[in-house]
Amino acid sequence: MNAKSSPERGRINRETAQNSGFTEIKLIARSDQDRLEIEKMKYDQLVRFIHQQPANAELAPPVRKAVLEALGLKGSPLYATTHGAMSHIITTMMDYGMTAQVVPAVQIYSACFPTSLNYVLKSFPGKVHNYLCRHGDASSVVTWTERNPDWGDRIIASVLDGTFDAVLYQMRTAVGAMTLNQPVLTMLRRLKEDASGINAGAQEQAQQILDKAPETLIQSPRQWDTDCNALRAFILYFLLVDLEKRYGDMACGERTFEIPFYEWQREVAEMPATGVVSFKEDSELAEEYDYGLCIGWRYDKWEQFFYQAALGAVYLLNPRVAPRGTLKTSALEPGMAIRYAEDMLEKYLPYTGRALVDSPVGTGNMFDRACRAARKLPDSLLRQIREEFGSFGTITDPVRFADMTSDFLTPDEARLLSSDFLHD
Repeated sequence: MNAKSSPERGRINRETAQNSGFTEIKLIARSDQDRLEIEKMKYDQLVRFIHQQPANAELAPPVRKAVLEALGLKGSPLYATTHGAMSHIITTMMDYGMTAQVVPAVQIYSACFPTSLNYVLKSFPGKVHNYLCRHGDASSVVTWTERNPDWGDRIIASVLDGTFDAVLYQMRTAVGAMTLNQPVLTMLRRLKEDASGINAGAQEQAQQILDKAPETLIQSPRQWDTDCNALRAFILYFLLVDLEKRYGDMACGERTFEIPFYEWQREVAEMPATGVVSFKEDSELAEEYDYGLCIGWRYDKWEQFFYQAALGAVYLLNPRVAPRGTLKTSALEPGMAIRYAEDMLEKYLPYTGRALVDSPVGTGNMFDRACRAARKLPDSLLRQIREEFGSFGTITDPVRFADMTSDFLTPDEARLLSSDFLHD
């Protein structure tokens, strides 16, 4: 129970807001149009203020969008409490392993609503307790918290001083919720060792990423921080090096964002698949990049990420985007994407179950049939096909394609791979 009276709390809140440089102005809405104009003005000012916050640059693009929406929903009747929208976003980030995003999100919320910080902070011990129980043994978590009664205060203090992720790492270690992912670590080392023609600078940078990999792999691949971003970029880089050696240079290499990323809004919009995306004009990435690789949100294990990055890398050789349900490509391209992902999995993570990575092989669906046909074509011929038609996805002359592949494919298989494949 708060011992302060309502007038006293109001006075403290006003002083806190004033000390933050805020000025309260009351406006009268004489009509619905007035009300809508005032609401729009308030929202535009909020957006501008958020963009001015240094912490905004630390957020992943999808998290930045979600935080903005949560800030706009402060006090919304959609939530049981005034701060329900922000609390939900923080819980979501914890659930999805994006713990490095918590501190900048809270910093932005606090900057916008300084009087609300304490309400948000009070929820953290409960969120962290649930997080630890998900990643470790619940009884071990209970025992550890009983032996360390100040753990909740430490969590709140870490949110305030920016060390939240480091303290959370220490707590996971203390309750035995850390496991070294040795198979993936071995895969990373082999991926680097197998690459050829890499300059000394890139090799040195790759080794620095590898040195941090044991700790980075403990995190979810969705995590948006320096080390995790670097490791995702490391994997995609070496996959593309291999693909270019096999099939020729990327068509848009300099305009392709080098870090694969996740975006939960695509999952919400029922677009779960990994795919090539473009960037909206108001995105900070749009000036430098035309394309990026968005990993399906549900693939949150490093083995899954590797498989998705491998199939996505094939699409990045000749990236294309179109409105949902309208992107047509020759079936050879998705067949090659699955073929390459399967080959990489078999080579580097052979004991990983196909069900874990959501492999279509053996299902009999269109991806499976295209993959089985594409597997019959040697790399040397596939390189010629890409040179002839410009990409695996634009087989514009089925007769020519059938003639080029007649030593390896049946007529039905050639027709299948040169036919249109409509992506959802």
